[in-house]
Amino acid sequence: MIAFIVISHISLYVGIMFLILCVATGLYYLAELAEENSVMTRKVISYMIYLVVMVHLILWIFDELYFWCISIGILSHIAYYQLLSSFPFVRVKSASCILSIVGFIVSHVGWYYYFIDFNTPIYEFSELLGFFFICVWFTPLALFVSLSIGDMQLPGLGMEGSDRGNKDILKKKNNVVQWIMSQLNRFRRSSSSDTMLPHHSNY
Repeated sequence: MIAFIVISHISLYVGIMFLILCVATGLYYLAELAEENSVMTRKVISYMIYLVVMVHLILWIFDELYFWCISIGILSHIAYYQLLSSFPFVRVKSASCILSIVGFIVSHVGWYYYFIDFNTPIYEFSELLGFFFICVWFTPLALFVSLSIGDMQLPGLGMEGSDRGNKDILKKKNNVVQWIMSQLNRFRRSSSSDTMLPHHSNY
């Protein structure tokens, strides 16, 4: 019985590692795809925002979900839509980016406490997971994958507002997902090179 439990736990952890690897590979592929089709990506994300806002309204009208959580979700997606004005270039310190991050956190926490409330009808875990994926995580994940795409574009391309007047040459920068992958790869190479260096002892 002990051997069965040990093998089951090892298999579970190996499966989780493979799942994480598959998710990372999928995100990297989506980042490459978004980088090659920045205009189409912007249109797809805008349609996604319209769709999610409609889902919020449908849930409020037909299922009478909590009005304040619905309102926060809609306002969060309005903030996400503002990020598309300078897409694919997003400034972390801009008001729209800060509002988007705050809106995502508040929306996630609000819905979490709504569903664990005793007065709320009990839903299956799969139903809650599907709801959170569509209404809370879907658009932020799409924006996260497609940030900073269009590496070699000129300063005015794809930018609006004050960014059009910026004459500074944009430096080449990777997609967020690609940057994370490159940093992990660099850390792995540096760690392996450190272990291969000979250690000299002092006499």
